[in-house]
Amino acid sequence: MMPDQMQCGYAAPEQQAYDRQAAEVEETLKKGFPALRFPAWLESAFDDYYYSNTLKRVRVAILTGVILYGIFGIVDLLLAPVVKEKFWLIRYAVVCPVGFLVLICSGFSGFKRLLQPAIWLAMQVGGLGLIAMIAISPVLGHSYYYTGLILVIMYTFTLVGMRFWYGVSWAVITLSCYAFVTSMSSNVPLPVLVHNSFSVFSAACIGAISNYLMEHYSRRDFLQNILLEAEKQQLQETGRKLERLSSLDELTGIANRRHFERFFEQEWLRALRSRTSLAMILIDIDSFKAYNDNYGHQAGDSCLKLVAKRLARSARRPGDLVARYGGEEFVMVLAGTELADAGKIAEAFRADVEALGVSHTHADAGVVTISAGVAALLPAPGLSRRGLLEAADKALYQAKRSGRNRIILSEAATPLHDQAQAAGFAVVHGNKVAVAKFIPRP
Repeated sequence: MMPDQMQCGYAAPEQQAYDRQAAEVEETLKKGFPALRFPAWLESAFDDYYYSNTLKRVRVAILTGVILYGIFGIVDLLLAPVVKEKFWLIRYAVVCPVGFLVLICSGFSGFKRLLQPAIWLAMQVGGLGLIAMIAISPVLGHSYYYTGLILVIMYTFTLVGMRFWYGVSWAVITLSCYAFVTSMSSNVPLPVLVHNSFSVFSAACIGAISNYLMEHYSRRDFLQNILLEAEKQQLQETGRKLERLSSLDELTGIANRRHFERFFEQEWLRALRSRTSLAMILIDIDSFKAYNDNYGHQAGDSCLKLVAKRLARSARRPGDLVARYGGEEFVMVLAGTELADAGKIAEAFRADVEALGVSHTHADAGVVTISAGVAALLPAPGLSRRGLLEAADKALYQAKRSGRNRIILSEAATPLHDQAQAAGFAVVHGNKVAVAKFIPRP
């Protein structure tokens, strides 16, 4: 795991864009939207939101409306038996088929952008059909069919899910046609016409106001949901940043001991399940106290950062971790790695640090060097992961006692040490070094 994978850098471009959109939503909510319109990108998002939240209700309303419109054919038989065939032609050959067509098309996702215009068209056909019935109905029926128009008006504005501006344009056309038809009639008393017209126009006003309020509330809920989601995302991002910060060593920027403990436990359990080896390298900067005393703490901090940066290059796989163990000590966990391979990695790092040539007059080599203890084992029931850590620590201690600037491997109580000995590595048995040999650079 590389250190830059754990750093808390600047926000991703996607997050920045999301924050800007959230700010625009908040500004829109603050200013209000009396015209029931949002900025283009927000209006498009609201279209999707409105569609997904009302589609089921709209389809039920369309089906219900078509059925009721058809059932009212019985009323035609009772109120206008003379012209019932014309009424039925309007109902069953024009209005109901259009309603069923819109109902069928609404089930296709590709019809989403056309649903509102399609509802507008279906309601226009239904309203004009009813006005046509009023125009051709006898005197008795003429006084009753306007109530059907009131039902259509209320249905359009409240049940079928038509948006406000579609509803207003529908009402203007429908009521204009109704006013024209009734003004041309000479068979209905004027008081009746005035009463009916007033009732119809009042119903349209009430329906329009209700529709406006419903859409306004829906838009407000939509904006508030966006802000709630933005707040949720921000809290989650803050939580992730805090988690990363709690897992980082403040000075070096690599994992701290707390994160190492969690990671070590996870990898131990994973290796136990998969029956794969797990290796550990404990690293100590040689004579670091003398370096601090001679060059100062600021130079010591710079040295620690440099070593940590070099060490992090060695941990490139998801199952690898480099962490600061404490003071001038570092630890590396290598998943699925045999003892010999872990030794090669440790030696490559030792040689890399020595090649930096950082002056250290109080060290035997004259430059900053490191010592490391390496251990590996195959996790098994009954074994403790602490045994692996202790074996690496024991090997590090032996490396320091043997003159520093070297790598020593520990058997960690498993047969893996045989492979290491065959490759010429130093292997710790208890407190003795069985093979004392530097690992050749790759």
